[in-house]
Amino acid sequence: MSVTAKRWWGKARRWTGRLARSRATPRIAVLMYHRVAEPVNDPWKMCVGPRRFSEHMTVLAQHCEVIGLSSVVSRLEQPRTRPLVVVTFDDGYRDNLEVALPILEKFELPATLFLATDAVDAAEPWWWDVLADLVLETSLPPALDMLVGEERLVWRLQEGPDELRGRLWELLSRLDVSAITGVIRHLCQWAGHEPRHDPLRLPLSGEEIRQLTKGGLVSLGCHSASHLRMTVRDASTCKEELSRSINECRRLVGERPSAFAFPFGEYDQLSVELVKAAGFGMACTSDEGLVTASSDLFALPRLGVGNWTGSYFDAWLRHYWCA
Repeated sequence: MSVTAKRWWGKARRWTGRLARSRATPRIAVLMYHRVAEPVNDPWKMCVGPRRFSEHMTVLAQHCEVIGLSSVVSRLEQPRTRPLVVVTFDDGYRDNLEVALPILEKFELPATLFLATDAVDAAEPWWWDVLADLVLETSLPPALDMLVGEERLVWRLQEGPDELRGRLWELLSRLDVSAITGVIRHLCQWAGHEPRHDPLRLPLSGEEIRQLTKGGLVSLGCHSASHLRMTVRDASTCKEELSRSINECRRLVGERPSAFAFPFGEYDQLSVELVKAAGFGMACTSDEGLVTASSDLFALPRLGVGNWTGSYFDAWLRHYWCA
């Protein structure tokens, strides 16, 4: 046997062994999406184009078993013949209904939407989207000197727009919604920016959420009320947000949500305990990895999905299953 053939067979045996081990050890890939859209800019890397999302779902339908998030615990205890996958969306963008749902229905694939409930029926885009537009699509003035909450932000044009975007995100994410709204309004006036109208990036309305979930394919989970960054807020604020989001989800769809996803993917021991105390049965993070029998149900890892071609997505999934 030639050296090349020996190397090929060696790689094949290692690949086969890894695949066998992955099947012997129950693991579940929880995929994290936000938007199915092709925006003008996407600095947060939250969007997957409609065509590519359809390619992703084609891969899942052909090669995987897509299950509901509520089935994770029971399926970890059962043998499987195909890789197990859960599809989730965060926040609650309108394109989840208009673009993603028809594709999910085509392949009959279930999904969970983690909804930030205060934004329901809002006629304005999420603050981080307006911030991105303002910084990346506007000819900015040469300097900014302003209070953001209790901290003063001083920025000069030569530092670059990405530096401004990052510093503003860090400061704004610590504030409550009313304070964020005030800062964003001030920034728009400073830059002479008018928020771009894009209906698909608006939050879902109550009626749209009922349309999204009425077929039973999409279930609702909580993502706090105001998309609260729980690790930088006090316990009483977090408790109130959790309660408010639970009640709003129940009002919208008639059921109490059993799953939670930490906004911004951030969590600590206190936020985990508060989510448990609120009565949720599980919580998802943005930590990268597969769910196994040893995973903490209140710190479940997920895999963030990029705007990749179907072939890249397929290879990316295989990498996780055979690692």
